[in-house]
Order: sequence, then C-alpha cells, then structure tokens
Amino acid sequence: MSEDDFFLDDDAVAEPAAADAQAPWTILVVDDEPDVHDVTRVALAGVRFRGRPMRFLSCLSAAEARQTLASEPDVALILLDVVMESDTAGLDLVHWIREERGDRFVRIVLRTGQPGIAPERRVIEDYDINDYKAKSELTRDRLFTALIGSLRNYQDLQTIEAHRRVIEANRHGLLKIIDAADTIFRVQSAQAFADGVLEQLRALVCPERDVVYAHTTGFAAFSPLADLEIMAGLGSYREAIGRPLHGALEGRLVASIQNALQERRSVSGDDHFVGYVDSGDGRQNVLVLDGVSGPLSEDDQHLVDLYCRNVGVAFDNLMLRDEIERTQREIIYQLGEVVETRSKETGNHVRRVAEYSRVLALAMGCTAEEAEIVRLASPLHDIGKIGIPDAVLLKPGRFDPAER
Repeated sequence: MSEDDFFLDDDAVAEPAAADAQAPWTILVVDDEPDVHDVTRVALAGVRFRGRPMRFLSCLSAAEARQTLASEPDVALILLDVVMESDTAGLDLVHWIREERGDRFVRIVLRTGQPGIAPERRVIEDYDINDYKAKSELTRDRLFTALIGSLRNYQDLQTIEAHRRVIEANRHGLLKIIDAADTIFRVQSAQAFADGVLEQLRALVCPERDVVYAHTTGFAAFSPLADLEIMAGLGSYREAIGRPLHGALEGRLVASIQNALQERRSVSGDDHFVGYVDSGDGRQNVLVLDGVSGPLSEDDQHLVDLYCRNVGVAFDNLMLRDEIERTQREIIYQLGEVVETRSKETGNHVRRVAEYSRVLALAMGCTAEEAEIVRLASPLHDIGKIGIPDAVLLKPGRFDPAER
C-alpha cells in the first residue's frame, strides 16, 4: 500500500454542512511527502466539528513547521511525521513545542511509515503526544476519529484555560471579598464586599463595561427612581458612589430602571440589563450592566439576581448594626449627661471629653478602631457619681472622715 492511498479503504464520515458561523479549526500537516498532504485534504474534505470547517496548513519539514507555528498561534491539531530531515525530526519538534515553546494545548498525532525507528511504547511514554499511528493502519474512519477526538480534547482544554483566566482576572475581587468577609458587620465593610463582588460579576458577565449597584434608602412603596443611592460602581460610575443614581444616569437607562422598580422584575434593553431584587424588608436593589452586547443568558441573569440579593442582605445587616450602635451611643451619652447634671458641668462636657479621649488615644498609638472605642466609652468616666448622695457630692466644704 502506497502513502497515496493509505487511508482510502473506508468511507469517510463527515458532519452535515453548515454555515461557517465561526472560525475554522486550523490543522497543520507536517510531512516530507507532498502526496500525504494532498491525500489528507481529500480524506478530510467537508469534515466539520461543532459547525466549524477545517483549515489545512502544510509544512514539508520540522524546521518549516517551527516557522509556521511562530506565525500561526491558533493551530489546534498537528498531524506529524516522525522521519523527515532526520530520523527524529518529528520527535524533536514535539519536544520543542512542549518544552521550549511551552504549548500544552495544541494536539499532536504522530504518523509514521517507519514505526521501527520510533517504537510506539517508547514514544507514548517519553513524549507529550495524543496519538501514534502507523500510516499503514490509517483509514479515513480512523483518521476522522483521531481528528474529532483531538479537536474535542483541544476545545475542552481551551474552555478550562478560559475559566482559569476568569478566575485570575477575578483575583482582585475575590481578595476584597475575603478581606471583607470577617468584618461584614463592621462600619463600611459592606462597601468592600459590594465592590469585590461587583468586580467579579463584571468579569464574568460583561468585562470592561460600566456597572453600578444601587439601593433604595426608604421603603419601596415610597421609593421612586430618585430614592436610589449608588452603593458600588465600576467604570464611569466609580466616582459616583454615595450619590443619587438618577444624577449619574444616561437618559436611555431611565425607562428600564423605572420599569424594573414598578414591575419588580429584571429588565433587558438593547445594550443594557437592569437586575432587580427586593431584599425582603421593603427595600429595592438594582444592578445596571451598561454596554452589554445582546440579551443576557439565563445563567448570567441568575448571577445578577444572586449578586443583588446577597449584597442587599449584607447592606441591610450593616444598617441594622449601625442602628444598634447609634442607639447604644445615645444611651451612653444620655447616661453621661445625667451624671453630669448632678454637678456644675454642662452636658457638652461629656462630648468634649469624648473627643479629647479619642485624640489622646490616637496620639498614644492606638488604632482608629481602638480610639473610637475609647471615645464611645468616655462619657461614662464619672458614672460612679450616681451612687454618691447629693449631700456629699455637692458639699462646698471639706469632707469629714465619714463622708470620705
């Protein structure tokens, strides 16, 4: 059997023709026999994989293949001869691709007419290849099977790499979330949480686009668009955090956001998406993805809803914590002022002492958080006065032994 017809025994199997909606798969044939290139093209003519046709490149030597690979970064499969300008030219090329070039993605199928020179077991063990075929064994069906299996493997590796890149791109956002996780109920921690998750969500759904998350500051029944406040933003919205949303919006987005608030559902526009979530306590949350191309998939919409729901809950918990802390502060100040009314000091004395205490704590090297704790505790510095009788506390002269 000659190399011209080494795989013409069986009928080739090809996928049905379809419109070339995507770029073709690039197949590199490396063999020093010109006829092998021609027969390979004939045997695989019309074959498609997942709707994409094949694009064949030809090289007659390993040296030529190196030059081609340097200019063609998207080669998915190499059909490679072993013996060319030298007995190990093909194997040397495999080593160069994997070790020196560092390409672990391109699939390599070795084809040889002289299997004795490169025994299959040794080649499979020593080289990172995907298949090893003697040319005398190859039929159209077997070549087709090797082709489709290799392309499927290549696409799976590309998918894994794409996910890895997304994870790497999200690393900054993940670090912000982790940093905020252990302090989610502290002052301003919800801001770090919202920023971090927003960066992640943008990388997954609409990279490099403008994204803004806003929430209502009152109850939903009395909260029109004007009541939405920006809690987190990326792109052109980053500088608008803490401001009313309506003041930072472009007119084309207003109608979609109003519809989302009125109908209590997510709304899609031609180039934007408004995610809506009611956090359950009467407050409304919207996430605006500005500049998306086409409608979001069901999975992406689920991500947006999940983001709004969780950040909304985090912010509600933060507000509850703030309310509790404000109440505690007022109780402490009121107790402090009650104590001071028993002396000639005014109520403002309590607040002055609190501020002095904070400044002194910072000057002594305390952290801002520690200094704030000192400030909050200082109004009770004279709490012992409550247990002292007026006759002793307000006595103008010296104390007798019993009063001491």
